[in-house]
Amino acid sequence: MNRNILVALAVIILAIAAFVWFRNRDESPDTSNPAVLGETTSWKSFSDPARGVAFKYPETLPTKYIQAVDWPPQAAVATSAYNCTEGGAESERAGKTEKRTINGRAYCVTKIIGAAAGSTYTQYAYAVEKGGKTVILTFSIRTPQCANYDEPQKSECQSEVASFSVDNLVDSIVDTLELGTPTLDYDKG
Repeated sequence: MNRNILVALAVIILAIAAFVWFRNRDESPDTSNPAVLGETTSWKSFSDPARGVAFKYPETLPTKYIQAVDWPPQAAVATSAYNCTEGGAESERAGKTEKRTINGRAYCVTKIIGAAAGSTYTQYAYAVEKGGKTVILTFSIRTPQCANYDEPQKSECQSEVASFSVDNLVDSIVDTLELGTPTLDYDKG
C-alpha cells in the first residue's frame, strides 16, 4: 500500500512540474528572433492622431519566406474595457479567438486562416489593454507551403516557420505603443 501511495505522489509531482514547465515556456521571451530583442531604433514610426495612437514597427519582417501582407499593422483604440471571449475555429469566417499571455502581458488573439496558390494567409487581430483602453492591432501574414521548395530552401523555410514568433513581434510593437487624445471619437456612432 505504501508503494502505491509513493507512485501516486510521484505521478502528481510530475504532472505539476509538467504543467508549470509548459505554462512558463509560453511566457519566456523568444531571443532567437531579432524582431523581439528590443531593438526597435531602426523601426519605422506610425502615428494616427485621429485615433490617438502611435507605435514603431519593422519595415519588413525579419524573415526570408514569411511575408507581411497588410503592413504596417492597423490600430484601433476603444475606450471600452478590455474583454476577451474565447471561441471559434481558425478556418471559420470569424476565426478563432483565444486568451494568450505573451512576455507577461495579456492578449486576446483572433486568427483567421485561408489558403491560396501554395501559401497560407493568416489574418491576425491582437487586442491588449493599454492605459485603460483596448488597443487592437490587425494585419495579415503569408506563409508559404515549404514542401513546394527544393532543398536547401525547403529546410530553410521549415526552420523559419518553426522559429518565427508572431506573438513576440506583436509584443515588441506594443512595447512602443503610445496613446494620446484622439481628434475623432470612433466609439460614438
